[in-house]
Amino acid sequence: MKATLLHLDFQLLSNQLVLSWINAGFNLQSAPALIGPFTNLPAATSPYTNPLTAPQQFFRLISN
Repeated sequence: MKATLLHLDFQLLSNQLVLSWINAGFNLQSAPALIGPFTNLPAATSPYTNPLTAPQQFFRLISN
């Protein structure tokens, strides 16, 4: 069985956080705290842009 490399890249552009990932078999989730609760961002595709003026959020990828 071959392991899949998965990472969530980020970069800051102006006042925005741009998240990107290459495996379409994963969905982006966000939460207001590191311990959750995490919820799916169903319309999120890579790259996903989030304004830095929004409330603090934590992001992760989860398998479909």
